[in-house]
Amino acid sequence: MESRYVAAGKEVIHCMKSIRLVRKIRIADTFIKRLIGLLGTRDLPEDTGLLLTPCRRVHTWGMQYAIDVLHLDEDHRVLAISSGLPPNTFGRKVTGTCQVLEVKEDLAAAYDIQVGDRIEIANSNGEKRDQNEKRI
Repeated sequence: MESRYVAAGKEVIHCMKSIRLVRKIRIADTFIKRLIGLLGTRDLPEDTGLLLTPCRRVHTWGMQYAIDVLHLDEDHRVLAISSGLPPNTFGRKVTGTCQVLEVKEDLAAAYDIQVGDRIEIANSNGEKRDQNEKRI
């Protein structure tokens, strides 16, 4: 599963196990970016994720593939995992969700992500983030 694809110098780290979940992260932090999300994509590469912020609930209308959805609270802890959310459905609403990370279907299980685990964005070279970097 190890690959070396980095965009914008950020990657998602599973802090509880210090595992890189995805190496390329798109951040949807405006209404339009969140509305578009993954629409128009044919697949989500294993090393890529989409962070929707702020976000409490997602949908897969118009998508052609299922995804895993990680619901994150304000401390970036996993509140819930929606595995294999199929196309053309609404995801569940999870109380306390502030951000949502969408990743390739089955990635959460492959990395044994559990409710309560903490996720964050780090520089691609593994250095700790500075005070101005967004942490998830």
